[in-house]
Amino acid sequence: MKIKLSHVFIAALATLLCSCVGVGTSLKYTWKSPTYHGGPVKKVAVVVADPREIVRQVLEGQFVTQLESRGMAAFETRGLMPIAEMKANKEAASALFGEKGADTVL
Repeated sequence: MKIKLSHVFIAALATLLCSCVGVGTSLKYTWKSPTYHGGPVKKVAVVVADPREIVRQVLEGQFVTQLESRGMAAFETRGLMPIAEMKANKEAASALFGEKGADTVL
């Protein structure tokens, strides 16, 4: 297998740039919809809308892990309903997530 030097350089550059993203970053302003009158989020249903099951599994798992490490209750939706079915019937998906205790979908 032959690897082009330009591909290695691009990958190394992308890694370097991404590793610097969090350094020196701070949150100065936030915005909340004036029409939202609910309280804080209690439980998040994590949905990754990718038809590739392995991508969905990995990303949903990572989001749930990150949310839970910050004290937020969250769960993966990949075992509950296929993406095609969610897209076809969003109301049913929303009702199912609500039955599982979700008040927010990410």
